Amino acid sequence: MSADVAAAYHEAGHALVGAGTGRRVHHITLKPGDPRHRGECVLEPAAIDLTPVTPAEAAEITARQVAFSLAGELAERLRFGFAGGYERDRCDADEWTGRAEDFLGAPPHRWAGLVRESVTGYLSDHLPALRRLANELLKQNELDGRQVHQIVAEAEPIDLSAAQNALIWWSLRERSRATARAARATGAVALGPAPTT
Repeated sequence: MSADVAAAYHEAGHALVGAGTGRRVHHITLKPGDPRHRGECVLEPAAIDLTPVTPAEAAEITARQVAFSLAGELAERLRFGFAGGYERDRCDADEWTGRAEDFLGAPPHRWAGLVRESVTGYLSDHLPALRRLANELLKQNELDGRQVHQIVAEAEPIDLSAAQNALIWWSLRERSRATARAARATGAVALGPAPTT
């Protein structure tokens, strides 16, 4: 297996899962012979609103971003049984899991494995599309969004609901604990609405 073949599967994994999360793929590229930057997958929109209003929105954004970040490595593991070192992908996944912990109070060990399982299952279920993306990328070195979406058109959206539900549960748990701590600190009792007479 050459480094270019591994990189093609890596970027194809990102593109397939990116499209599966509802984002539009702008392009994927392969840079043969470049050991530091072997390829890239660019999604639209490039920027994501990082200030979600609700825990459900935060959970959805976080699960999608972590899924996208892990997809390249997991595509390689699925195809070859191992993956090369992709520090940038790990940093992206770590950044999003850190945001989930900060915003939602959700420790990564409680939900990130659910994202990994969902992505691995999704890639396995769509192995023909993954192979076709990788093969086309090896032939052309770049695929635009139209080409990518033609190949993945039959793929249904990825189901990240288990991870999203876990994130929301941890958020509600953390907010409940914070409310109880605040009530204890002020001497108030946080049991619910006052009885009416």
